[in-house]
Amino acid sequence: IVQNPDSAAAREAGVDESDVLDPATAKRRAMAADRHLESEIVYLEYSGTFGGDVAIETLDRIDDALVRSRLWYGGGLANGEDVRAVREAGADTVV
Repeated sequence: IVQNPDSAAAREAGVDESDVLDPATAKRRAMAADRHLESEIVYLEYSGTFGGDVAIETLDRIDDALVRSRLWYGGGLANGEDVRAVREAGADTVV
């Protein structure tokens, strides 16, 4: 789930500002990946920027909804406090 439309990942995937998901929609997409696609990983990608409170809320919602997928977070973590926040919100892996 690419959430930073200014990133190289977004350019590569064709993601622009209109594709950025609110936390509830991101949760639904993650649930589809988990249950219907049987994805091993759901990756919330902010690529170069920290998603802040919205990323934390999104991680929390996604984490509560996943059954089998592991939740990864990537993007702009500047210090241990940022890492702790995303881990506490449910990220299994921090990139």
